[in-house]
Amino acid sequence: MTTEFIRSALDGKFDQAKTYLLPDSSNIHYIETAERNFEKADVATKDGYRESTIHIHKVAYPIKDSVTIVVYSNSFKNDHDTLRVIKIKDQWLVDLKYLYEHDMDTMKINSNNRDILK
Repeated sequence: MTTEFIRSALDGKFDQAKTYLLPDSSNIHYIETAERNFEKADVATKDGYRESTIHIHKVAYPIKDSVTIVVYSNSFKNDHDTLRVIKIKDQWLVDLKYLYEHDMDTMKINSNNRDILK
């Protein structure tokens, strides 16, 4: 399921990718932003994504009985990304919020208004 979501997004098939997505307003916003960015990309970039292969680097399974974390990249950009996959009513769904927001959890503002790691 996770690879189907990633493959759909890499191929620019965002309607299909949305079927694997946890349907909340934040996730819809993130997938629609990704779709707009894909549509704005030049032909070489789109072809690069479409022709790329998916590399799964790590699966933390299960973090809880209903939550898994998947670290992956594609052969075109080779940037590691992290997805949270949540099981709801016997269906595993991608939660994009984790991809975009999980780094924020590692930062705090101290009393001097400076960012520091937890």
